[in-house]
Amino acid sequence: MKNSVIPLVAILFSLHAGWAGEQILWKLDLESYKPGDELLEAAYDTGGNVAPQKVWNDGNDKITVIDDPDGGKRVLLFSKQTATSYRPAVDFDAGNDNLFTSGKLIFEWEALVEDFQLVDGSKANTLISQGFIGDNNQERFRISFVGATNPGGNFINFDGFAAPGTLEIPHIKWDKGEKLRFRVELDLDKKEATVSVNGEEVFKHVNEEKFAAVRCFRIRDGAAIGGSYGETITARFSNITIAYVTP
Repeated sequence: MKNSVIPLVAILFSLHAGWAGEQILWKLDLESYKPGDELLEAAYDTGGNVAPQKVWNDGNDKITVIDDPDGGKRVLLFSKQTATSYRPAVDFDAGNDNLFTSGKLIFEWEALVEDFQLVDGSKANTLISQGFIGDNNQERFRISFVGATNPGGNFINFDGFAAPGTLEIPHIKWDKGEKLRFRVELDLDKKEATVSVNGEEVFKHVNEEKFAAVRCFRIRDGAAIGGSYGETITARFSNITIAYVTP
């Protein structure tokens, strides 16, 4: 394994029973960290990974490992304390040389926004983007947390998962402190994306070229994608799983 001197990193990637020819792409162990340690990175290894490929931290805007305040194992703390910053961010990136163009990719993770504060009189901002990158180094589709100042105004945005006017996009609300479980299954051969939240399928979209090639899963601050005018955020991520199923 490349960069084996780096301690096992922090996110739990588990095997999906029932799929033939499945490979775990990332399997990280947060228990090898001390609480407060910053998340580390390493080069991509086709045989399996113990770290993300890129982590962007900047001062108080960083991703660290903490003990889960709700009990259980350690989780990732996504903390942005500088409203105008584009940090933090993390990439799970196979790179263009290992672009996935056939088979299935299965992404699963849990996310919880503890708190956020909007600035400059904003009514609603994109807080966190959870995006998917193809061969053009662009997030062509993403799932985002949008935070609002009015009570009950927070919602999940499924940007890019469907062409405008071709598919009804669900409007899922969320509250501070509420844990959401996400699952995105990409069938690269069928060019199909299936999205589930909290175990319920919210939609399936087929025959879109952007679902035919993926190399990276990126979690980052919403300001970096142009959907934010500045905010502070505290959020937690856990049980991130990325698996590949051979065709």
